[in-house]
Amino acid sequence: MATVGATREPGLRVYCTHFDSRYAARGLTMLRSLRRQDPSAHLVVAALDSLTHRIVHDQLGAEVTLLATRDLLEIEPRLERLRGRSAYERYGTQKPVVPRLAFERLKDASCAVWIDADTMFFSSPASMFDEIGDASVGLSPHRFHEGTAHLWRCGTFNAGCVYWRNDPVGRRCLRDWGDDCLTWCLDQIDFGGRFMNQGYLNRWPKRYPEVHVIRHPGVNLAPWNIDGHAVEAHGDSVRIDGAPLVFYHFSLVEQDDAGRWYSRHPNPRRDLDVAMNRIYAPYIAGVEATQSAIAKGYPVEDTAPLRARAAEVHYIPLPGSRGA
Repeated sequence: MATVGATREPGLRVYCTHFDSRYAARGLTMLRSLRRQDPSAHLVVAALDSLTHRIVHDQLGAEVTLLATRDLLEIEPRLERLRGRSAYERYGTQKPVVPRLAFERLKDASCAVWIDADTMFFSSPASMFDEIGDASVGLSPHRFHEGTAHLWRCGTFNAGCVYWRNDPVGRRCLRDWGDDCLTWCLDQIDFGGRFMNQGYLNRWPKRYPEVHVIRHPGVNLAPWNIDGHAVEAHGDSVRIDGAPLVFYHFSLVEQDDAGRWYSRHPNPRRDLDVAMNRIYAPYIAGVEATQSAIAKGYPVEDTAPLRARAAEVHYIPLPGSRGA
C-alpha cells in the first residue's frame, strides 16, 4: 500500500496528452487551463497529424515538448503493425508510448500524468498529487452510480487520468500496458473484460505494488459520475462534495453543424443547472473561442469526433454562445 501524502522527490511534473486536428481546439483549451492551474507543469503533446503539430507549435511553442508520430515509432516500432485498426483504436494503442517517451527524453521527470484532451482544469491539481503521495501508479475510478451502473463493462478505472512515478514500478507498468495494447485495443467490450486500452487497468492494483486509487471527488469528474456527487457553486469556484473541482472530463460532448452543443450522456436524475452554467458553459466558450482563432490561420475542416456514434443515442442540449 502506498503512503498517501508522503513527501515526493523534486523533479519535473509532466502531463501527457495527444490529439489530432479535429480535437485541436479542445486540446489547446485543456492545455491552457492546465497551465493556468499548475504553472510549473511540463506539458508533453503527441500531435497525431502534421496540422496539429503545426498548430501546437505555433500556439504554445516552447511551453510544450511536442512529439510527432515518427518519435513514437522510434521508441515503439511495433506501432507500424496497426494498419487493420481504426484511427481511434490506433490512437488508443499508442497512448502508453507517450509517457514512456516522456520519461526517456526528460530524465529529471519525477512523474507523468496522462490527461485526455477533452478535459478542462478548474483548480490546482496539487491536492491530487498530495493524495497520491509516494505511490508508483495512480488510478482514477469511474465512480459509477445507480444511473450509470450499466457502464461497468467499460472498466473500474478511467484511462483519461493515469499517474506513473518515474521509478521501476511505474516504468514497468507503462511497458506492460504498451504490450497489452499492441496485442488488443479495439473499440468493443469482450468477455475477458477488455475494452480499448482501459479494461487492462482493472488488473493493476493486484499486478503492481504501490498502486493508489484516487479518492478526491473533484478529480476526473465526468458525466458518468456527476450524478453521484453534490455539485455546488462556491463563490467563483465549484465544489464537489465540499472539495474543489480539479478537472472535468467532457466525454462525448459534440457540436452539430449549426454550432449547437450536445452531450451523449443523458444525466437523467439531477437538476444540472450548476454543472451547465459553471462547468459546461465556460468550457464551451473556451473551445469556441479557440476554434475561431484556429480557423483564421489553419485549414481545419472537420471538428467532428472521430469515434463512431452508437446506433441510437439520446442527447441533452448544452449551453453555448451559439447553442444555448
